[in-house]
Amino acid sequence: DLMEKEDLQYFDEETNRILSYSKLSEREFWHQAIKNLKSCSITYRVKDVKLSIEERDKQMADNLDFFANSYPDKKFIVWAANAHIAKTNSEYMGETTMGVEFLKKNPNKSYHIAFGSIKMPYRKVNRIQRKRKSRKNLLHYLPDIDNDYFMDNKGIRSKHPQIANSPFYAILWSAGKRHLKTKWLQHFDAIV
Repeated sequence: DLMEKEDLQYFDEETNRILSYSKLSEREFWHQAIKNLKSCSITYRVKDVKLSIEERDKQMADNLDFFANSYPDKKFIVWAANAHIAKTNSEYMGETTMGVEFLKKNPNKSYHIAFGSIKMPYRKVNRIQRKRKSRKNLLHYLPDIDNDYFMDNKGIRSKHPQIANSPFYAILWSAGKRHLKTKWLQHFDAIV
């Protein structure tokens, strides 16, 4: 609400005009920068949070695609929230993710690792131990809950095919969406 509607329309028209300028495509970095400016403008103006997040994740994927194609012989580590790097869309992940959008343009070129903490000061150990006893909880498949582990999801799916497509509660990884179940073993290549 800081700008008048006419000013925003002018901004949109000028941004689109600049993006359509044929010489700009020769300067890939600046072309990408202007695309980011346009996307940022949409992200902050959209009243629907879901659409705003979708726009942001699509632009993040476009940026990652830009770097991956600009440096094809290099490897990248992208550190982002689990919901952004997921390989599949879901209600838990926010419907559209950077991970899915990137994979559409770059199949089989990335490895997605989710990070989660088991023991936190606000989590009761008894509850964690109780959750671990249930085959419906990912904690059940860890050797113990006192150490950190790298869970190779491909290996887990192979060793325990009965849970490969099973949804698990997000309770240990997301306070905001604890009620949702999601297919963690499909969303990521690994979980740490």
